[in-house]
Amino acid sequence: MQAPRAHITSNLPPDVARQLLQISLQLNAEQSQDDLLHFIISATTDLLDCQAASLLLFDDETQRLHFAAATGSDPAVLKTIPVPIDNSIAGTIFSTGTTVRIDDARNDERHFKDVDNKTAFETRSLIGVPMKIAGTPVGVLEALNKRNNTFSQNDEHILEVIASQAAVAVRNARQITALQEANTRLGELDELKSDILAIASHELRTPLAAILGYGKILREETADDVAEFVEAVIEAGERMQSVTEAMSRMASLRSGSITVDRSELELPAVVSEAMQRTAREVERRGHDIHMNWPEEVPLVLGDHELLTDAVTEILDNAVRFMEDEGTISFSCQMTEETITLRCTDEGVGLPDDAGEAIFEAFHQVEDHLTRSEGGLGLGLTISREIIHLHKGEITADSDGPETGTTVTITLPRRHRR
Repeated sequence: MQAPRAHITSNLPPDVARQLLQISLQLNAEQSQDDLLHFIISATTDLLDCQAASLLLFDDETQRLHFAAATGSDPAVLKTIPVPIDNSIAGTIFSTGTTVRIDDARNDERHFKDVDNKTAFETRSLIGVPMKIAGTPVGVLEALNKRNNTFSQNDEHILEVIASQAAVAVRNARQITALQEANTRLGELDELKSDILAIASHELRTPLAAILGYGKILREETADDVAEFVEAVIEAGERMQSVTEAMSRMASLRSGSITVDRSELELPAVVSEAMQRTAREVERRGHDIHMNWPEEVPLVLGDHELLTDAVTEILDNAVRFMEDEGTISFSCQMTEETITLRCTDEGVGLPDDAGEAIFEAFHQVEDHLTRSEGGLGLGLTISREIIHLHKGEITADSDGPETGTTVTITLPRRHRR
């Protein structure tokens, strides 16, 4: 909240200064723009002892001022009346950025009489002040028809203070509204992505099963001269099946429909099964996997199948993003409360700012147009979601491109009884 200028409030009576402070506190507390605008005009009529007040905001699309709130007239009618910048008192205040005080509006040629005519309200006297944010005008605050007197210099000062506070409060309310709307849109997009993943994986499952099924039959019955082509079909189908399974698993994790079957288990057994799942690709690429386990590894409480999926995705990522005949190392460390599993590879490494990004869905370290490896970029996202389901943490560290990557999983320990 911008602080009112000292010279504005220095000559005000103590009771008025206290009221302005209360208004400032209330404006800071209001978050709904409609409630905020209603409070501003109500406070204005009370503090200036006038018949009505109105707040007009500038519309970038129409290039006119529009009533955002008002007392003394039907707000619904006022909102249908755009006020031009030219040939209107409010427009003059907005365009010049100066305060205007008029004792007899009926004889002022700038008075936009359409408002009075359509609302059956007679404007006799008024003060109008610009509402500015960082020097840029955003609207106009007006007080109309002073009761039992005419508007004074002090009234101008008071209205300027209210307007300066109100402008900042309106900006804050707009920012909150914009943030809420953005979050809503992001939520809708996130839900849409989950729906697409679920639908696509479901629709692909049946034709892929047919391709793989018939492909394996052909592999048994075809002559050697076409066996190479059949193997290519099967290999492509299996890659597509892997992608489909990742899509289905990601959709389930996003929807919260996965059930975690917790039991006591040992991480070496989880890593061994992950190694079995990736053994074919490890062998094809000529990689070595080194294990560095302590003599006794504490138990963890978790879902064996899900944790194996998580480690498999990490291992598969390491296998695919290394040159042939590389080395992958698993190590394990413990504290009294946690067990930490590290998977270190000699692969492409990570840019300095990619440590968190690689866990985001569909993220690819390589450029999507030139990358050498396939996949949707869901593997590490799936691992993160599974580890989080187990109340654990997962991170990725690298010294930079071409220096390899270490993925670290930390899980709560399950002490032996």
